[in-house]
Amino acid sequence: MNIEGTLAHFNFSPKGGYEALIILTKKGTVQVNFEPDEAAVLASTLKAGGKVSLKADALHEHDEAAHPVFQLKGIKVGGKTVKLSPKTEVKGKVLQLNYALHGEVNGAVLDTGDFVHLKPHGARALSLAVGQTLSVSGEMRPLLFGEQRAIEAETANGVDLDDLKHGKKAAKKAAKKAAKKAAGKKKL
Repeated sequence: MNIEGTLAHFNFSPKGGYEALIILTKKGTVQVNFEPDEAAVLASTLKAGGKVSLKADALHEHDEAAHPVFQLKGIKVGGKTVKLSPKTEVKGKVLQLNYALHGEVNGAVLDTGDFVHLKPHGARALSLAVGQTLSVSGEMRPLLFGEQRAIEAETANGVDLDDLKHGKKAAKKAAKKAAKKAAGKKKL
């Protein structure tokens, strides 16, 4: 179903995140629910009072519902389709390093204002330093304070950070297995 109207506001989940859009249409108020991983994109794209055009599926009616409820399938703002995936790409210079609770470098704030989380193994692999240029792709969410984004890096400067993580685990597992096997042979 196509729905056109004005975004009145976001609707909150019990955990404090966004879970739905409350849209004012010519026929009245409707609620359009969306997936949790779409919240970051929608929050950074939509503003209360803005016009939206949505594709949505009607959900089963509930006796106590205050208005019709739908599930979001697609959205356009200003005639442009909004990509609902939280995946994004960013490129910028490192302005400051970020540290894990135990003090190890785990990411950086770029000159774009975005925070890039690389995890300690990613920061080490990139020899992360102030002034360095980073080209990152990963999952985005808005920062709690300000207009910037937090990006959970999947790749940075062409390095697949998940491969680094899994490679390290696989190497540790293989080393443990080899040590266990060697210890078993010594007993014989």
